[in-house]
Amino acid sequence: MMRTPAQGARMALRLALDEEFEGRSGAYYSSTPGAGMLPTVEALKDPELRRAVWDRSVRLVGLPAL
Repeated sequence: MMRTPAQGARMALRLALDEEFEGRSGAYYSSTPGAGMLPTVEALKDPELRRAVWDRSVRLVGLPAL
């Protein structure tokens, strides 16, 4: 499904401007039909794995470590 630039920007603009989302951070939002039906992956809840993936990604793209 191809989207126009306006359609693609719609969710980002809503998240940035809608007071309903004020103060929320770190969640996954999608305007793709059915995306909310995807199963939760338990590995994503593992803080050590998340940190390891982040650290490896930083090294792979050459960013300074935090």
